[in-house]
Amino acid sequence: MTFRGVFRNLCQLPVTPPNPETQGKITAKFLPAQKCLLAGSIQTDINESLLVLTSMPSLQPLLAFTLLLAYFALHSLLAADKLKEWFSQRTGANFRYYRLIYNVLAGVLLIVLLYWMAIWPTKPMFEKNAWTNGAAVVLLATGCWLVVGSLRQYDLGEFTGIRQITQKNATPNHSSLNVSGFNALVRHPLYLGIILSLVGLFLVWSKISALLLLLSVLVYLPFGIHFEEKKLRRQFGQAYLEYEKRVKRLIPWVW
Repeated sequence: MTFRGVFRNLCQLPVTPPNPETQGKITAKFLPAQKCLLAGSIQTDINESLLVLTSMPSLQPLLAFTLLLAYFALHSLLAADKLKEWFSQRTGANFRYYRLIYNVLAGVLLIVLLYWMAIWPTKPMFEKNAWTNGAAVVLLATGCWLVVGSLRQYDLGEFTGIRQITQKNATPNHSSLNVSGFNALVRHPLYLGIILSLVGLFLVWSKISALLLLLSVLVYLPFGIHFEEKKLRRQFGQAYLEYEKRVKRLIPWVW
């Protein structure tokens, strides 16, 4: 029986007054209306719950995409020189912990977000075959090679924030611009490696969560690179301007 049928039958039930002599007329008049209102309220609550449940799958990807972009935006905000200067003025010598806390916070938030997306009960978006598997292997291998090679060009102690703590120096001085290795191919080889790895991951996993992660990175990176290069121009001046003229940003010989 439908909700409408239950509602109709409930409203038509006979009512027996508890005290016919004193309250019969009042009860007979108002109790059916109260039952109808109660049944209508139950039906409304159930309908609203069903509406929320049925709308969740369509809102979930949009929410995840928004959260990913918000995460990347927060990442850039916390790395901004003005914000770091603001924290430095208020924390003094304790500012040397900033980089480590920044990395831990970024790592934890990203793990939580990716885990939530990974457990979605979604089906693959396409059927994999030998071509997609082969392309995924090539892209993942190339991407991981670029990521590992790019990280090796960093001072990992400084990158993680550990060196700032051990040497009690919150702002290490970078006197030279690294333009060798993968940096001679593109200005941001680490980002290129991440993109290739995410494309390969999508070909392997082929779920909406992998696609959303890839799309959010592609949307964010132009903005992230823009703000990062503004910092590098201030830091290295003419040397970085000349480097920009020689080497493309992300795609060799293209962009």
